[in-house]
Amino acid sequence: AEERDLNDSEYLQKLIEAKEDPRDPGGYFIIGGTERVLITLEDLAPNRVMVEYSERYGARVEVAKVFSQKDGYRALTLVEKKKDGMVMVTVPATTSAIPIIALMKALGMESDAEICKVISSNPEMDTIVYANIENSFDKKTYQPNGFHTTEDAIAFLERNFAAGQAKEYRTKKVESILDRSLLPHLGDKKEDRMKKAIYLGRVARSVLELSRGERKEDDKDHYSNKRLKLAGDLMEDLFRTSFNSLMKDLKYQLERNWSRKKGDCRIASSIRPDLLSHKLIHALATGNWVGGRAGVSQLLDRTTNMSSMSHLRRVTSSLTRSQPHFEARDLHSTQWGRLCPSETPEGQNCGLVKNLALITDVSEGLSDSDLMWMIRDCDLQPVNTPGAARVYVNGDLKGSNGNPVKLVSDIREKRRCGLLPYEVNIHYDPEMNEVIINSDEGRLRRPLLVVKDGRTILSRKHIEGIRDGKIRWDDLFREGIIEWIDAEEEENATVLVEPYEVPKRCPCCGRA
Repeated sequence: AEERDLNDSEYLQKLIEAKEDPRDPGGYFIIGGTERVLITLEDLAPNRVMVEYSERYGARVEVAKVFSQKDGYRALTLVEKKKDGMVMVTVPATTSAIPIIALMKALGMESDAEICKVISSNPEMDTIVYANIENSFDKKTYQPNGFHTTEDAIAFLERNFAAGQAKEYRTKKVESILDRSLLPHLGDKKEDRMKKAIYLGRVARSVLELSRGERKEDDKDHYSNKRLKLAGDLMEDLFRTSFNSLMKDLKYQLERNWSRKKGDCRIASSIRPDLLSHKLIHALATGNWVGGRAGVSQLLDRTTNMSSMSHLRRVTSSLTRSQPHFEARDLHSTQWGRLCPSETPEGQNCGLVKNLALITDVSEGLSDSDLMWMIRDCDLQPVNTPGAARVYVNGDLKGSNGNPVKLVSDIREKRRCGLLPYEVNIHYDPEMNEVIINSDEGRLRRPLLVVKDGRTILSRKHIEGIRDGKIRWDDLFREGIIEWIDAEEEENATVLVEPYEVPKRCPCCGRA
């Protein structure tokens, strides 16, 4: 579409002639003559490992959670360490926890040495891992022979998940769990099983490191672990549910017409298109949304222009208001520059209803396949390369790299040169030796001036060009003068409050 400047007098005059307010920001729906705005929803980020302590029967246990999401399907995989040291996994679509060794062997990782190598990070942890492996050989607990091979492990899963059923049904049940229910964001094909086994090993390592005091609980309130659902994402969820209802109704109507008319039935006469539109309009008019959420759609506050802007940029948490949630209500350092620190209501909504800062951006998302094509020359090696840093793209394990610092530097340079979209953010975690590349939607980002050789790239010439209208906002990003940074990439950056007060030495590492 042709870009328009709101200061263009001709464009403003056309809006006035069309009886539109030229200063109206838009961003709302008109339903039944009323202006409705969809409130942005804040939720935990999917496809990330979250390690924390939990209470089980009065005892504290270490738990890792992964909310795996793909194409609207969301599944929770739970890994926990029992009091006796056994690491167990709760898989979606199942009721009982199973040993992680059994699941990793069922996924194709038969070698005990390889399992230990994937899970353990030091010799002290080897003892716990080998205890889990030896427990898998217990013939009394895991009849008849324990599980030494992939076939043994799959047979064990069949007895647990489909006991008493026919062999064919048991096989299909286990295949469905391994390929579709378990970590769907890593893939749903048989070739993806080894990648899932390696990923589970990483999750188990995090649990064991937490139990040994080698790492802390993950901060759920850190904004790298949050994603925002804007109007487009909310409408996507609503349309998916409404369209599925339409398909179910169409199937019912076709079956009924077939039985009545003896084969004379047509889709055009059986489908009820008003069913889809009714569900969409009803949700927008009432605010009752998919998943039992209420108040998603609200009447736009037109008291003043500022109140309208505030309402359009409102963010609400999915947490219940009746619980204290002290940490979630508190200000977090990663909200700096992204959320207003003072604009929040009093009472039970305090800290759970927030407002976006005026200069923030919410990422629109870039597909994994497009991103992998753009970084195809970044020397990605197989995922099980010894000593190499694992590379995750939107939570999916894509490969490894022997020089992660150079990889991160090269990708950032590509983004600043315009060879990569602004949607891409990258972070290197030296403790876990992982490179995390994010290009998914819903990340809250803020613009920062780029500093090179102790000086900001933004010069007086650029400022004069902006004043004269020769340089636009997007040009600054295209030339690498400003870049969008999310909370995760900001962990690798030193951010100054004042742009022209660059210290001679880095306050973190002391380097000049």
